[in-house]
Amino acid sequence: MPRSRLANGSNWFANLGLRLLQTIAALLLGFISYRIFFESGLAPEAWEVLSGVVQTIYQRIGIVSVGLFPLSLHITGLAVFILLHHLDLRVLRSNAQDQLRLVQELGPMLGVTGTMISLSRAMDSLTMSKGVEVAIKQMSGLVAQALCSSIWGVILAMAAFLLQFVCPRDSEM
Repeated sequence: MPRSRLANGSNWFANLGLRLLQTIAALLLGFISYRIFFESGLAPEAWEVLSGVVQTIYQRIGIVSVGLFPLSLHITGLAVFILLHHLDLRVLRSNAQDQLRLVQELGPMLGVTGTMISLSRAMDSLTMSKGVEVAIKQMSGLVAQALCSSIWGVILAMAAFLLQFVCPRDSEM
């Protein structure tokens, strides 16, 4: 018979304390970020750097970066939670194995989709009316974009595969 939260008072109190500490840490981080970026006047420069990074990623990877970038953030967060779980600082509440399998399957699929999109754009743009050099330069840029999207997707899948070895099993959670 499952025990209620009130019957297990010490765990309930410890979880409440942990949530309170997490909330305080998040508020403190937000306050520090506000002081650093907005009151010091660094917000416009930070926004400019961030938009430059996003634009560079989009140019290197293509439209599929819209899916690969959040997937990268997701696997980074999973890695942090797995590390915290091993340090006994936080317990994973969801099945991280399933999420890692999702990244293993979705990463290469998005990479290959980006490859197909970039290669089809390269073939569409292939025209000799502006000269052979211009056509080769334009096509090589799109082929490089295609390969970068595939590489990013495969790297995400490999990282998820390797994280499975340190990820806690269902019985450990």
